[in-house]
Amino acid sequence: MEIKQGAYIIVLAAGLLLLNAFAHGQDKDFRSWNDISVEAELTDDIDLQAEIGLRFDKNATSLDENLYELELQYKGIKDYDLSTSYRFSLVREMNHLQSRHRWTFDGQLEKEAGRFDLDFRTRLQLEYIPFTAFEDRYEYYLRDKLTVAYNIKDWPADPYLAFEHFVPLNNKPFAITDKNRYIIGTEIDLDKGFELDISFRYQRSYDNNPEYDYIIKTGLKYEL
Repeated sequence: MEIKQGAYIIVLAAGLLLLNAFAHGQDKDFRSWNDISVEAELTDDIDLQAEIGLRFDKNATSLDENLYELELQYKGIKDYDLSTSYRFSLVREMNHLQSRHRWTFDGQLEKEAGRFDLDFRTRLQLEYIPFTAFEDRYEYYLRDKLTVAYNIKDWPADPYLAFEHFVPLNNKPFAITDKNRYIIGTEIDLDKGFELDISFRYQRSYDNNPEYDYIIKTGLKYEL
């Protein structure tokens, strides 16, 4: 019965997301985000994670971005994690590659409610984009993300739903929101320290020409 209830919630949410995607069809069908990461325990409370990612655009036929990221996470507070990260990426812009530098600072609250895991993350993001339109650009965001995961007993896959909200802190015409993401996915425990994360993301950007993106994300993580 528990498996049926959890599966029903996930299937219903997936149907609503796909229905919304079809309602906002556009020439650019979907994106594909793919990453590989390795996590190591430095001390009992501190973990280090390194990640390499490739992102494809135009129905996943064109490489749009490649990124390299390091994250340090502190887990010494009960039910609450602190982390910081640095990301260097190269983004394709017309006929050249644009470098970007990103720093994040996160606070993450984790709670259990029966079979459900509740996760609320607040992120402060600072991004530096050099030599854009003949001058450097700085962007600041506050990103809140709520994730609800369902634990299926004696089953390696845990499905989840998530919502992420982007609040621009400078240089944006919309002060309340710049982007929203609606996510449905599952985390699958594999053998020998490997974990696979597969998700579908419907992304709504707000500007003078609203944009809708449909993203398939695949992540493979190995814990040392």
